[in-house]
Amino acid sequence: MNLFDPETIGDDVMRTSFRAVLPSFMLFAVPYALPDFTGTWSFDPAKSGIEEYGNQPAITLDIQHTGNNLHIMRSMLFQGKPVTWEFSYILDGREHTLVSSGGNLKYKAVWNGNTLVISGTLATSKRQIPQTLSYSLSADGKVLTVTESRGSQGEAASKKQIFIRK
Repeated sequence: MNLFDPETIGDDVMRTSFRAVLPSFMLFAVPYALPDFTGTWSFDPAKSGIEEYGNQPAITLDIQHTGNNLHIMRSMLFQGKPVTWEFSYILDGREHTLVSSGGNLKYKAVWNGNTLVISGTLATSKRQIPQTLSYSLSADGKVLTVTESRGSQGEAASKKQIFIRK
């Protein structure tokens, strides 16, 4: 490198700088695979810690998880009749509205490590109800844990449900 030649000094400095920065950049360029919740999941009341409440409904989750879209179909028998709810979430960290018969949920869905956290406020005809749903998979991908919190201080309720991949 000729320090007095303006035509070559820039090229050598850029090559040297690039070589120094490239290895440190590569540390952060490793792709990180987020969990894929796709599958059919069966509720396990014993692992959820609620077997003492007697007959628990057979709950099934059918989940389609593609990119930033999560579609959940929750089915169960209620008083001997099949009941199904469907929810679709956009997982991009921005605010969205999910319209349902129970009210409108304004939510944001973000990843906290390997846990998907959907938090927002459900607006019913009578009040605003804060709620948070968390979805996480076991390391082997066979157990789905869903944690739900609803309400504000003084009236908050939470539950944890364990589902096994079918």
